Formats: sequence, C-alpha cells, structure tokens
Amino acid sequence: MKKTKVSDQVRSYIIITLACVLYALSFDWFYAPNDFTVGGFTGISQIINFFVPVLPVGVMIIVLNVPLFGAGLKKFGFAFLEKTIYTKKFSSMLIDIIAALYEFSPMDPLLACLYGGVTLGIASGLLFREEATTGGSELGAWILRSRIEGFSIGNICLGIDLTIILIYASVFKSLNNALYGALALYITTKV
Repeated sequence: MKKTKVSDQVRSYIIITLACVLYALSFDWFYAPNDFTVGGFTGISQIINFFVPVLPVGVMIIVLNVPLFGAGLKKFGFAFLEKTIYTKKFSSMLIDIIAALYEFSPMDPLLACLYGGVTLGIASGLLFREEATTGGSELGAWILRSRIEGFSIGNICLGIDLTIILIYASVFKSLNNALYGALALYITTKV
C-alpha cells in the first residue's frame, strides 16, 4: 500500500514538473515578448519589472506570493499548499531561467494569444488535476471564497485576473494588448 502512495506522489510531481515547464515556456514564448499578461501575481510582477527591470519577473512572483502562502498555511494547512509551493517556486524559477537563456521574438498577436491561451490552459489543467495551483489569484480565490459566500473560485479568479489585465493595459498604454490578454485568459479557462 505504501509503495502505491509513493509511486502516486512521484507520478504527480513528474506531471507537475512538466506542467511547470509548459507554463514557463508559454509565458516566455507567447506572453512576455508580445506584452500580454496572464493576470494574477505574474501580471503584477510584469508591471514591477517594467518600472524596475533589475527585478526579474519570476523572483517577484515568488516574493509577492509569500504573504499569500502565509495566509494559506494559516487557513488551510501545509498539506493543502505543499504542491502549490513547489509549483510556484519551480515555475517562477523556470520563467527567469528560460528568459535568461533565450529571448523569444514577438509574433502575430492573435497567434500568441491563441497558442499562449491553449498552452497555459493545458499547463493549468494539469496542475489542477494534480491538486496544485500556480498560487497568486487561484490561492487568493480560495482564501477569499472561504470568507465570501456565493462566489465560485473561477469567478473570483476571473475578476482578479481581469482587474490586473486592465491595470497592465493602463501601465503599458495598450488596449489591444489588454484585449488579447483577456481573450488568452478566456481560452486558458476553457482549455
């Protein structure tokens, strides 16, 4: 019985690791070079990086998530957050590593939006299936839902992410990029 549980955990972490690679690759290939955001703390990190370029996006994602993880640990316990902490640290490090190793060129915005939404959706779906999240708005939604009745986690995430996309658009002064980002977010949620 114990071996099955260990093998299930190993399989789960392999899937999570592959999903993290896909998540980071999707961000660095489709979102960052085209000035789109995925919303959440990643979007806030992109805004901070715009104003303070020496602060890498991945590092800022981890820093911003620390207080949220603290609140999540207090509310839900370590067992609930174990995979999410691994996911957030690994995917955030990969975002910075990939960006340092290779700079993707901008592409047709519609293609970036479609492929970015699909690949990020696949990565997110794999993570959710393994009971992990990328932290940020998903974890914030879990915490908010425990305090506010009547809202689904999906609707709370959508509200948070759309708000950050609008802020991102005002900082970068591009309504088009906000619209592409919102469309990519919609595609991600459907995938």
